[in-house]
Amino acid sequence: MGRTLEKLRSVARNRLGGTLWSILKLEWSLPSGLKVTVGSFAEWITYNDIFVDGEYDVAIRHAVQHSTPGSVVLDVGGNVGYFALRFADLWLRERQSDEFRLVGVEGSPHTFAMLQSRLRQGPLNGHTDYRFGLAGKREGQARISTSRFHVTDSIVMGDPEKGTPVPFLDLSSVVPADARIALLKCDIEGAEQMFLENYPDLLRRTDSAVIELQHQICDTKLCVRLLEEAGLVHAQRLRDFSPSATVDFFVRPNA
Repeated sequence: MGRTLEKLRSVARNRLGGTLWSILKLEWSLPSGLKVTVGSFAEWITYNDIFVDGEYDVAIRHAVQHSTPGSVVLDVGGNVGYFALRFADLWLRERQSDEFRLVGVEGSPHTFAMLQSRLRQGPLNGHTDYRFGLAGKREGQARISTSRFHVTDSIVMGDPEKGTPVPFLDLSSVVPADARIALLKCDIEGAEQMFLENYPDLLRRTDSAVIELQHQICDTKLCVRLLEEAGLVHAQRLRDFSPSATVDFFVRPNA
């Protein structure tokens, strides 16, 4: 979320208080009947990235068009559920009679509580399975830095001494063993390389992926090579926040 981070830095000196956002109670109904809530300035920026600018739309529409019924979408770094809601809205508008499955992980305790609350909607019943825990390693724990601007919570950025200890979750226990991953979305604020290094098995089962790469934190050439070794090729750069980050789309040829 390179652009998000830059905007948050500029607004931090003169930000709207949380009390005002709670009074505003901003909510929007999507065409599918799902509802999106915006509860902070950080969420307002992210809402615009995803729902107005369509940051993930190329990847989502590819999955909607090419996936078989019952497809699994893996959301690594679920945050407050905007990606999940965008995917579900576009799927339900195009393929309402077909089953889909959103599975994911979120490692910030406060953010995970909001994620659960916002995905608790009728049209999503039976379609989501989100777990609390960190993505990256398969075991152990790390400290995640948390702040008012929860969209930038991270295990590799910020002051780890002030972070909250959270266990890593083995994502192979989240994705059904026999399921292919129609779309992998990965946005974990600098821990993307750790995830890619530790989950070659999941990558080999993935037909498309959209990943935010933090160029000043990760070895992005290695990240791309790991994706290529799993059979995924670079299809398109969706957003460019150079020099800090890019959002890139990868696909499996003929998938």
